[in-house]
Amino acid sequence: MTSRAKALVVVLVCLVIAGGAVLVGTNPGGRHSALGQCLYMSTPPVGGPYFEDSSVVAKQRLVPLGLDCWWDSPRDAVGPQVAPHRSWAATAVLTLSAVVGVGAAVVALRTPEEPR
Repeated sequence: MTSRAKALVVVLVCLVIAGGAVLVGTNPGGRHSALGQCLYMSTPPVGGPYFEDSSVVAKQRLVPLGLDCWWDSPRDAVGPQVAPHRSWAATAVLTLSAVVGVGAAVVALRTPEEPR
């Protein structure tokens, strides 16, 4: 196996790891949708009370990986509150795999092909 082929294998492995980190990092609770996870996670300390007539919006973040839950209750004068849920470990894995993958891609592109 040539060094170019080895570098391309490393790039593919890094892509798979990065994809897994994005899936895990933007879905911190596991099985539920983003909105379902916000309903099970903690409410913001300000505002409320958050009853059935409250508005909950879930937004997934890519940098840092995680989930933002926007809570708004019509019974308070505070306005929408954000409960951030970050996944720093998944962000670190994504960053590391991106750095290694880009480095391997540079090695693959700069390595001259071996004569046959």
